[in-house]
Amino acid sequence: ALTGFLGLFQGATTAVAFLAALFAANRLYAWLGFMGVLLALPLIYLGGFALLLAANTFAVLVVFRFIQMAWLQGVSTTAYQAVFNVVPPHWREQTRTFIDGVPTQAGTIVVGLALIAAGPRLLPWHLYAGGLLTALLAAAVIWRARQAYGQALAEALRAGQPQMFLSEERPFGGLQRDAAAVEALVRGVADPDPVVRRVSAEILGSVTVPAAVNAAVQALGDPDLQVRQAALRSLAQAQAAPALLEVVALLRDPEPEAREQAVETLRRLAGYPGGLSQHLQPLLDDASPAVRSRAAVALLQSGSHPRAAASLRQMAADNEPETRALAMSALAAWGDPSTYDLAANALGDVSPFVRRAAVPAVARLDSLRCLAPLVQALGDEDAAVRERVGQMLSGLGQRAQASVLEALNDPRLEAGALRALEQMPLTTAGPALQAYAGAKVSRAGQYRAWQRGLHGFEPDDERLRLLRDSLADAARKQALRGIHAVGLLADRAAVALALQGLNSPSSRQQANALETIDNWAGRDALRPVLALWDSGADTSASASGPAGPPPEPLHALTPILHDTDAWLRACAALAAGGHADARLQGQLARLAESDSDPLVRATAAAALERVAPRPAASQDQTQGEPNMQTLATLSIMDRILFLKRVRLFSTLPPAELKQVAAIALEQYYLAGEVITRQGEPGDEMYIIVSGQVRVVAGADPRSATELARRGPGDYVGEMAIISQEPRMASLISEGDTRLLC
Repeated sequence: ALTGFLGLFQGATTAVAFLAALFAANRLYAWLGFMGVLLALPLIYLGGFALLLAANTFAVLVVFRFIQMAWLQGVSTTAYQAVFNVVPPHWREQTRTFIDGVPTQAGTIVVGLALIAAGPRLLPWHLYAGGLLTALLAAAVIWRARQAYGQALAEALRAGQPQMFLSEERPFGGLQRDAAAVEALVRGVADPDPVVRRVSAEILGSVTVPAAVNAAVQALGDPDLQVRQAALRSLAQAQAAPALLEVVALLRDPEPEAREQAVETLRRLAGYPGGLSQHLQPLLDDASPAVRSRAAVALLQSGSHPRAAASLRQMAADNEPETRALAMSALAAWGDPSTYDLAANALGDVSPFVRRAAVPAVARLDSLRCLAPLVQALGDEDAAVRERVGQMLSGLGQRAQASVLEALNDPRLEAGALRALEQMPLTTAGPALQAYAGAKVSRAGQYRAWQRGLHGFEPDDERLRLLRDSLADAARKQALRGIHAVGLLADRAAVALALQGLNSPSSRQQANALETIDNWAGRDALRPVLALWDSGADTSASASGPAGPPPEPLHALTPILHDTDAWLRACAALAAGGHADARLQGQLARLAESDSDPLVRATAAAALERVAPRPAASQDQTQGEPNMQTLATLSIMDRILFLKRVRLFSTLPPAELKQVAAIALEQYYLAGEVITRQGEPGDEMYIIVSGQVRVVAGADPRSATELARRGPGDYVGEMAIISQEPRMASLISEGDTRLLC
């Protein structure tokens, strides 16, 4: 009988607790708040023990216990857990553990000791009186905690910590936010601190109570732009259709960002396209391209609107890159296939910002035709464009994977293709990637062998040093691509970290990367090239070759002159200049006449001129130290040789030095001429080729204090570029001076 009664009692309390959690808890939290719900629990104890002291009957005991258990299980336990959200995340679990482990267990121990001490002398009214006093003490503690809880909410807003209000735990569709949190947010919208107002307005959209909507509407008139934007986002999130007229008023806000957000909020709240068009059509003439594009998209998503479509097409042809980029983003949001050609042409735009925006537009507008142009965009010079292309290709399925694997055979596309494959499932790509990795490892080994073959062959020739350095750099690049391919099959999560470590100048990071690679399944295929990062391996440009006579120039340089890498061909042609071997001259003549790369043709032609004797007046242009009086006639390769002697650029790989040499301009200054003035904006740095430059401080450069003097090989003016601030000193030519700018 006792078992049956307790079972029915437990079942009834569980059922009532479940119904209370489902239908009453959220309303109670919104009315009383979490701390109010917790405070109700000791008050239930207080009332129950008081009744038992007055009327100690079984019926009173059953009712008291029933209410206490139903409230505890259905309402207050959830509130108790939610209260911990005000504790910063890194302390939250420690705090919860302390509360559960120290005060709770201490209370259990105290009760146990009291029972042992009292023994058979303990009467029921003793228990009820003790419970009454304990309930009073608990109520006082929670009352104080309730005040601290409100202060903690306010501090969370001031600290910009919205996670205190946005718990990820959402049983039965999510909690109505507790009254204390809503009150703190409403007060926060009127706080003098704009940061508090911004955070409060941002959170209001997640609070589904009328007071929150009213506070968001109030924030629409805030003087701070970001507060108005946050309030608009919150109204859209809360689907606050009654605030429609207040949102319409912000379409005339003086700040374009606020007008742009008002357009988006109005689009999400408006129920019918007719009224929406009436309000948004004037914004097609807005001075801000961002507002125009957002308004056009909102109109086009609501139905056909020729004027909005024409506005976007006009923006796509605008002179400003930002406007063209906004047009591409709008085309992607609109999704009309008829605009595909417009977006595809933008993949070749001169601005990387426009190309980045065009990528998702092309992918969305035509999922069939977009594959070829997106694969070609894997060779884009902008890393962000390549990254976005990879993201789009990963969503096109198996056919995109096959095209990306084919792109690995194109040197211009292979780096982007490898990055794109990181984002694709590679269930069937194993054989292709293994074959590619094997080819890269073999190519790296070949470059390393050629580099070693040049050791000891005219070691003081700077042109040969450039070739050796270029071969070493090319070997590493090929090896890295092979490692990348194997890593995609072995450990995709660690491949980026391994590549980053191998590219680091730190030997420790390189060692960590090699250790990571050693745990991969396909590591054996990579062992021939891992020695490139072995600190004990002899791969430096100064290493001596095998014993015996140095190799013949023809045998050492011929295979490099025929390599598929245009940069290596150019370096080999530069190194071949000065060797009177007729067969080498024949190969240089072929390159000068028919090579596909203009740099190779120019370098080969210059090398042929270097072999043939010329008048003494022009010999010093090409042999030994370049004659800097004729610097304007020097080739890119000769500039690279000079830049390698400049300390600032000495550690750059040769292929990157080519980019610096290509943008360097020659400048010539007479004695005493001012190069730059103190206080001017600095967007240039100078490398001194010949002569000297005085660095002086003062209003008048000619009578200013000399701070330093720089000579050939030094560089000046670099800090103005780095700091983006006006120049801190003037530069004056000391004698005739020639610079690379």
